[in-house]
Amino acid sequence: MQASYDSAAWVKLLEGSDLPVLVGDHLLYTRLERYAPPELKRRLYFLTNIAEVKKYPLSSTSQMNFLLFGKMLSYQTMDVGSFLPEHPHFLLAVGPTVGTLWLPAYLLNQEQEGNASLRLLGPDFTAPNVYDVQFTRLPEFP
Repeated sequence: MQASYDSAAWVKLLEGSDLPVLVGDHLLYTRLERYAPPELKRRLYFLTNIAEVKKYPLSSTSQMNFLLFGKMLSYQTMDVGSFLPEHPHFLLAVGPTVGTLWLPAYLLNQEQEGNASLRLLGPDFTAPNVYDVQFTRLPEFP
């Protein structure tokens, strides 16, 4: 598993940057947390949006689990309203977008509202992919 992780093009994109890395998928986060080098691990974040969890009901379990157990596991879990003002420019790593993921849908909505730009860095429209995300205007947080 370590060898396939080390050779993955999407991992090279993450390691080649110094930007914070949001991981939009709880399973992908745990994989990165396990295999990433320390320099990348320091930049990994899993975001929650508990104030608006009813908009993304299938994600409530993973969000609550990361909030409850993240500290014990040394995961960097933050609420979106705390993260974005400090880090308006970041990378997003996300696997297949399914109904249990809230962050990709939230970021796409922010792009449609004119608050952010998302640019696919690669590797190739297969999952996982890496996006460069930059907020030019912060949304209002509940």
